[in-house]
Amino acid sequence: MKQKHQPVDIPDSLDLNDPEQPREFLRDTRAKLKVDLFYQRGYYSSPVCPICKNAVIEPSLHEVLLTRNTVQRSRFDVRVQIHVAQNCVLIHDPDCHRTAQHTSEGKVACIKQLIEFEGYDNILGWLEYMDSITTLVAGEPILLLKQIEGIRNE
Repeated sequence: MKQKHQPVDIPDSLDLNDPEQPREFLRDTRAKLKVDLFYQRGYYSSPVCPICKNAVIEPSLHEVLLTRNTVQRSRFDVRVQIHVAQNCVLIHDPDCHRTAQHTSEGKVACIKQLIEFEGYDNILGWLEYMDSITTLVAGEPILLLKQIEGIRNE
């Protein structure tokens, strides 16, 4: 059952003026997401890498539609929202990660896996949410998602 996107909850006690606290919160958020995805997408075995289609035993977490680089200059509450199931896949490091990051074929493979696990409407809803909380242009990822979903439905 695909879960509807829920924004990452940022505790009121998080002191954004202390540079260490946001960094630790992001690290912990990514680590929790990685474990959650491993169990949700692996079912009774290891998850499958979208690039090489082999089991991922010690995965790397890869942001697909909006990356850390894309949001690095954004407010903290925006930066934390990319670490969600609608945007992340588990992947082998370093070769598959490089392919996913630097080739259109890799990006497409990752988006197809996101659609398979999270659902098109759920991912689109997350991108629209991101577009509503930031000045980032989510238009390109939205168009890419729509294009891939269109190809999948042909």
